[in-house]
Amino acid sequence: ASCDFLVTVGGSGVGRTDAAIAALSRSGEVLAHGIALQPGRTCAVGRIGKIPVVALPGALDQALAAWWTLVLPVLDRLSGRLPRQAVTLPLQRKIASYVGITEIVLLERNQGAWMPRSVGDLPLETIARADAWLAVPAASEGFAAGTPVDAYMLRE
Repeated sequence: ASCDFLVTVGGSGVGRTDAAIAALSRSGEVLAHGIALQPGRTCAVGRIGKIPVVALPGALDQALAAWWTLVLPVLDRLSGRLPRQAVTLPLQRKIASYVGITEIVLLERNQGAWMPRSVGDLPLETIARADAWLAVPAASEGFAAGTPVDAYMLRE
């Protein structure tokens, strides 16, 4: 069987039962294990021959963060879809972030602006209510209230 892209879910951590990385290492090449993404740090990327592989963490919030930032862009490119368009709106309140790690922020659209609901932690209830997400770059301490930011809609 062949494929253009392989995505696994679970087993990308460092516990005794986390076997995805060892399996990828035996079958191909692990290019990175542990990325500067919060949540989603235990994600891994690699390849088996010419096939790109992303090993998503098993925890829902970590898997979603890695799905949005790593998997969707690859799927878009492989399928010939144009890159997803961001929606730019000002922030209703500031977003504070740690330098050195890309943090995922969940947003709700509120009166023509983005209201941050969660930074670096994605509770299930907040995921269900969110309209969009954005990634605060690792080199940034966040964004001041009123700053226009690019966010990606969760439902198109």
